[in-house]
Amino acid sequence: MSNSKPLLGQNKKGYEYLTTIKAPNFINNSPNKENKNSIVRAMILSKSNKYFITIYGNKSSILAFYEIGSFKKICSLRLTGVLELNNSYFGSNDSIFYLKCERYSSEYKKINIFTSRYRKINCNKTPRGCRVEEVRLNKIRFYTNDKKYFISRSKKNRNDIFIYEKYE
Repeated sequence: MSNSKPLLGQNKKGYEYLTTIKAPNFINNSPNKENKNSIVRAMILSKSNKYFITIYGNKSSILAFYEIGSFKKICSLRLTGVLELNNSYFGSNDSIFYLKCERYSSEYKKINIFTSRYRKINCNKTPRGCRVEEVRLNKIRFYTNDKKYFISRSKKNRNDIFIYEKYE
């Protein structure tokens, strides 16, 4: 995490800037093309309001899990292929995440977020089974369930995630 503040005009009414999360592989002023793939593509929040997940990149992606409140990274994985974060979800205890692989595939990656281990499984081995999911736009900003935090991709530097906390 970093202490760089968002530009004026990026504040959220009723919320105060708290911190910035940088992409896991981002290095300032690097000529490395990896940094171009560090753009935040999508984010989702767990139903329990304990974690949020971010995908950076496209064909070669970094999937990063963060804890709500401390905003510390729990784990990150480098994965290949197109990943469908909108049709992905946590299992019942939030330690397992089911990541949808490729839009027209029946495969998921079953990820243990505390050990960073994963394996491919067919949709019929997931808690939700093989439901056809609708295509939706990726979220790049959202409120936590309790509205305590507002989490948003930076408009200027799309590698950054800004965290805002509600005024008390």
